[in-house]
Amino acid sequence: MEELNRFVPGLGTLMPEIGTRAWKLYYAAEAGNWRHAEFQAAEIQGLMNIGAMTRPLYEESLKSFTATHIAKLREAIANKDFEAFAVAFDEMIIAANEIHTSLGRDYIVWMLPDTPPPDLDFTPKS
Repeated sequence: MEELNRFVPGLGTLMPEIGTRAWKLYYAAEAGNWRHAEFQAAEIQGLMNIGAMTRPLYEESLKSFTATHIAKLREAIANKDFEAFAVAFDEMIIAANEIHTSLGRDYIVWMLPDTPPPDLDFTPKS
């Protein structure tokens, strides 16, 4: 298994992708583009599941994070409730940074960028 892990994406590859998707997720929800927000949340959950499968050392924390924080985000998205979403998103960021610290990686501090990603229009289409 350890040899196979060299050929599959590790958390150093997955987490930047998750961060980019979280950025898009937030601004999609803020714009009321709930379909796009759900898409990004589902993609984040999928990436976390890949990380849990390919890096068993982090499986428990990744699954717990997903079951708690991603689930709250997806519930707020399903309810089209930006206020609940914003609270859940802030809690998610705090929890992610606490996990980084608990793993000895306090030098990794994720923050939501101040502006939406320039590569997407989050205006709801339907």
